[in-house]
Amino acid sequence: MKHFASFALCATIALGAAVPARAGEGDAKDVKSFDLSATLSAASDYRYRGVSLSNRKPAVQGSVDVSHESGVYAGVWGSSIAKYAGTRLETDAYVGWKGSAGPVDLDFAATGYLYPGGHGANYGEINGGVSKTFGPADVRVGVAYAPAQRNIGSADNLYVSTDARVALGKKFALTGQLGRERGSLAGGAGSKLDWGAGAEWDQGLFNVSVGYVDTNVRRLNDPSRNSKRGFLVNLNTGF
Repeated sequence: MKHFASFALCATIALGAAVPARAGEGDAKDVKSFDLSATLSAASDYRYRGVSLSNRKPAVQGSVDVSHESGVYAGVWGSSIAKYAGTRLETDAYVGWKGSAGPVDLDFAATGYLYPGGHGANYGEINGGVSKTFGPADVRVGVAYAPAQRNIGSADNLYVSTDARVALGKKFALTGQLGRERGSLAGGAGSKLDWGAGAEWDQGLFNVSVGYVDTNVRRLNDPSRNSKRGFLVNLNTGF
């Protein structure tokens, strides 16, 4: 299970350290290093693939990540959600690798969507993405696949998406996103489209973004209206 209006306040803490070399093992510059980071945020709406998972209400979110300079990383991300399977908490645990191949950047991961205190909701997914820079634009194409599992209706699910970010100088950027989902997680129709567009403004300690999100899910398949279009506002800060 994975933003109508969204407003988020996010604090980020990062710590990086290299393990010192032992005597006779060479220079410290040859030793691999790890980075630890954490985030904390408050959002007026938690949207995932165009759908609100907080019933268009505020959500508290946070994460802890560790990465190695080899590209390997792992982390945990969590959010409050509308009541689902007997719980109001989602926790995503993931492990992956980031790297590059010639002119493109690669990212592959496996994610477990966990619902502590819930019943019959946990499931797993594998995902990957390819990114490339074209002048001021960064474009990414991603694929996420959840194999058939009992907790998602014993059928598989495929989500394909593309995202773009175009920098307008050092402080402004335009963003866009389009995704298509087919399978057990795509709602009553078995398939769905979602899309969005926005703008970002970087003010150093603060990053402000505004945007719009929508899906093609009909009201018949969405009586709660959590897939209806909405406008997003986010305020992020890091230190």
